[in-house]
Amino acid sequence: LVPQISPDMQVRLSDLTLELLDQLEKLGPYGIANPLPLFMLSRVSPASAPRVMKEKHLSLELRQERVTARAIWFNGAQDPLPPPPWDIAFELTRNDYQGRVQPQIQVKALRASP
Repeated sequence: LVPQISPDMQVRLSDLTLELLDQLEKLGPYGIANPLPLFMLSRVSPASAPRVMKEKHLSLELRQERVTARAIWFNGAQDPLPPPPWDIAFELTRNDYQGRVQPQIQVKALRASP
C-alpha cells in the first residue's frame, strides 16, 4: 500500500523566491501543531544527473520550463528514480551557505508524472 500525500499547494519553480520564503517564515514557528507547508511541483525534469551524497542522500538540479533550482532529498538514494518528468512533494527551507541565502527544496516524495 502506497501512502497518500496531500500537498497544501501546487507551485512552479519560478514561484520559489526569497520573498516567498520570508513570508513562510513569518507563519512560524513550525512544529507538530503547525507543520511546514507541503508544496507540489508538477512535470519537472532533471537538469543534470542526480548526485549521491554520503551514500544515502540525493542532490538534484531540477528544471521546469526555463527555470532551474537545486533540491535535496534526504535518504532519497535508497531507491532508483522513476523516469522523468516527475511530480515532487517538498518543503521549502532556507539554505544559508557561505553568506549566500537561497530557498532550498527538501524533497519528501517523488513520482513519475502521470
